[in-house]
Amino acid sequence: MNIGLLLTKRCNAQCAHCATDSGPYQTQALPTQKVLSVMNEAAKRLPAGESLLFGVSGGEAFLDLEQLVEVIRHGVGLGATVTCVTNAYWATSDSKAQAIVARVREAGLTHLAASTSRYHQRFIPIERVKRALSAARAAGINTLLKIVYSGPDQKEGLVQRWADFVGADALQAFPVVPYLRRGGELPLEHYVRTPGLPKGRCPSPALTVREDGAAFNCCTPGGFEALLQVGNVFDCSLDALVDRYHFDPVFQVLRERGPIHFARHAIRNGDGGRLRSAYADVCDLCAHVASDATLAKLARDSAKTYRSRWAKRVAGKMRANASVVTRKSKLQSLTK
Repeated sequence: MNIGLLLTKRCNAQCAHCATDSGPYQTQALPTQKVLSVMNEAAKRLPAGESLLFGVSGGEAFLDLEQLVEVIRHGVGLGATVTCVTNAYWATSDSKAQAIVARVREAGLTHLAASTSRYHQRFIPIERVKRALSAARAAGINTLLKIVYSGPDQKEGLVQRWADFVGADALQAFPVVPYLRRGGELPLEHYVRTPGLPKGRCPSPALTVREDGAAFNCCTPGGFEALLQVGNVFDCSLDALVDRYHFDPVFQVLRERGPIHFARHAIRNGDGGRLRSAYADVCDLCAHVASDATLAKLARDSAKTYRSRWAKRVAGKMRANASVVTRKSKLQSLTK
């Protein structure tokens, strides 16, 4: 089971591409007791033999280091792997970076990711990202560099240059998508897109709980829309949220067919003009469908139809199997 926990909307940066609209003046955050309660529920319902992972992020989770340490320690105590994402603002010197890394390592953190991009670097120098991940590697923590890149970055080869400079254990690079902070706008050339509708199923579904308690099927930029929401941890149990995550028709389609199923339904319905001619990837298409009211309604309707047809196929196979078993039983009785 993989659960994302966005502890806070507060951040010391205001990156243009931030889909959660996090920033210095945001105050909303998940109370620590609610975070621990969600973690406890997850551990209790974990099927035998499965692993548990909590991915902690924000906003900027390191702004409340005491809460972060408590959350990490609690998750590790439940037998889970705990990962964390940061912008590394805190790595202002080698000694400061080493001291903070020591706190989270002692709590049990085994994986640390740091984000950078041309948007991040307006607020956080990439030297701090390098310093934070270097301290983490020295402490035995697995490191990941997360890069959101633009068209110009790709043309100038900046992704590889940033990766080489930071020297993390692994790199995760993905293009910026047009789901920005409120009032934000980027030049069209910043978007890296491929013409046509991207094929493929949902690449990494994960139950994600936001700072206001709202829970979603994923954490992709633009994915925090009603179509992809499974509920709120303040209103219902984690069991109910996980059941919706597994059995909601929309999520079934995304896992089995991908968002192209919804796009094709919109085209057949005469609403293909609401789609773009090019997308970055399947997540971009999914977020576009979810963020457009008309496309989202069409998606929900088509998902219900898909579930109905799926149920009929399953029922038909069950009847056919039952018929085969009955015939075999009759033959066996006749040959005795």
